Amino acid sequence: MDIFEISTIILCIFMIFRVFITLLYIKKNESTTKKGGRLNLDFFLSVLNFVCGVILPLLWGVGGLREFDYEAPAVMRFTGLVFYVIGLMLMFISHYYLGEYFSGIAEIKEGHTLVTNGVYKYVRHPMYTAFYILAFGILLVSANALIGGLSVLLWHFQYKYRVVKEEAYLLEKFGEHYKKYMIYTGGLFPRFKTKF
Repeated sequence: MDIFEISTIILCIFMIFRVFITLLYIKKNESTTKKGGRLNLDFFLSVLNFVCGVILPLLWGVGGLREFDYEAPAVMRFTGLVFYVIGLMLMFISHYYLGEYFSGIAEIKEGHTLVTNGVYKYVRHPMYTAFYILAFGILLVSANALIGGLSVLLWHFQYKYRVVKEEAYLLEKFGEHYKKYMIYTGGLFPRFKTKF
């Protein structure tokens, strides 16, 4: 086993832990996941993303799926590892700032206030930015067209599906305040305009 395979296994274990925490949270708040079937496609996409972004890289890390590998310089693979770690850090920071408003699905909670501090001061969806960074990290570190390609493609599809719903919920709940927030913050990347 090389350093990239070992690192991928360790990082996948961190992702399994993160998914486990999210599933516990959803189970704890089960009543919110059954409103009008909102969870169906999103849940299906989440499961596919878990398989492609965690299970397949884990299998690759222990020697599977090698028929889809391609030649990649070590610097590219190391860059992927760095991306993966940055993505994990951004994901956990995003969770921290969302606090009690974190949810595994697009929803507005009772007493919900708009989070505009920390990373949310610059980006409206930093957790989604983190998932893109993770997906590109998987593509680079694995040097595997199947795993990397599916990770990026499926995450992009889930992001496009989710962000439309989330933005609609937030606009409905916070109105002009959210519209102003949208002007000063980017969806995935900072805009660096004057303070919100």
